[in-house]
Amino acid sequence: AEYTAVSQALSNFVQLYDGQYTILKIYGDSSFVINNLKKQKDSSDVFDLKIIKSKLDDIRKMGVDILIEWIPRNQNHRCDDLAKKLRSNIGDNLYSKLK
Repeated sequence: AEYTAVSQALSNFVQLYDGQYTILKIYGDSSFVINNLKKQKDSSDVFDLKIIKSKLDDIRKMGVDILIEWIPRNQNHRCDDLAKKLRSNIGDNLYSKLK
């Protein structure tokens, strides 16, 4: 779920990017995910991670520096709220398509 959220956020950034920002900050409370995102070389077979790495490379080519930081879960309320909202919206969209 964390990889999916990061991947979607990066896609949204690219779609909405207007050249105004020079730094993209990515925060997460999963040390596993954050550590994998920070690795320069990807030896993982995780398909989502390969897609994310490609998106990060594309964003860097746009002239945007990327800062990836781990934060403790108890300090990550905003992110948790956004993730719940995204899951809810995705669920609602899927449900309406199945009707």
